[in-house]
Amino acid sequence: MPIFGAYPENENQNRISAPAVRERGLFSELLLLVVSIVGGALLMFLFSLFWVSYFPDHLFHPWAMRASQATSTIALFGFPVIVWRLIHWEGLGRNIIPASGCRQQSLMGLAIVVLMQPVVWFFTYMNGWIAFPDWLIGFEHRVEALLRSLLSNDDPVTLLANLLVVAIIPAVCEELFFRGLLQSFFVRRKMNLHAAVWIVAVIFSIVHLQFSGFVVRVLYGVVLGYLFHFSGALFMPIVVHAINNSVVVLIYFFFEKFEHTAPPASFDFSFLLVVFALLGAALIVILIRRLAEQMRQRAALQTITFSHTQHQQRE
Repeated sequence: MPIFGAYPENENQNRISAPAVRERGLFSELLLLVVSIVGGALLMFLFSLFWVSYFPDHLFHPWAMRASQATSTIALFGFPVIVWRLIHWEGLGRNIIPASGCRQQSLMGLAIVVLMQPVVWFFTYMNGWIAFPDWLIGFEHRVEALLRSLLSNDDPVTLLANLLVVAIIPAVCEELFFRGLLQSFFVRRKMNLHAAVWIVAVIFSIVHLQFSGFVVRVLYGVVLGYLFHFSGALFMPIVVHAINNSVVVLIYFFFEKFEHTAPPASFDFSFLLVVFALLGAALIVILIRRLAEQMRQRAALQTITFSHTQHQQRE
């Protein structure tokens, strides 16, 4: 599987302008990765300790929960990325903006979110067949109750705050961490692309601790992983991630505001659902293959430009 421009050592312009950096060993790189992740977890714990110590009477106030959610997300997922990139002299904004233009990738990302819905409905139904222990179901019910208290509102200002805290910040931080750091770490060390994408997707789902939607989140992680690889930037997976989370926030907002009912949590099985799920999955594969073809063309053009530049330098 060819590796394209999502990884810095494969970018010809970096080979031209970047200074030579001594390659670190696998053990030291792995140790640095673990220390960065542990540091993020420790920072998240310190933030949680701060909220418990100084605001014990307001822990479950919606605005305190939003602040805690934002700081925890940035600490757990953002901190390791910052440490990693600073140590490796990589720009904090590297591989975020695509070379092909943001508008095209935003529209394609929106289309993928729409096409994913029947796939999500189908696997939500299938996930319901998995028997989970009572303690885990009770834990998820408590998390769902907290989420509902956070998202249930009829205030536009609060809606914007929820979109920032639940959709945008997690999308940016999690994609920087899971795709930009973990997936890149595996692929840049010669792991098979498909293995790296699926392993990171499973980790992505486990970290969310919502096992009733475990399979669905793994599939989302797989789609996001391939989008990152074949788009050459984190912009598209961030857009897809943010739109998907925003849909959840908006569903809670409009259901609670206008219908006073909980959003649907499950879907009935039907032949039509299977057809739409297969159609949605097929169209997503086609879009990703189109991205791959565009990336191949850009990589070929980049190679030609690099060769021409080297030839001019020799002359």
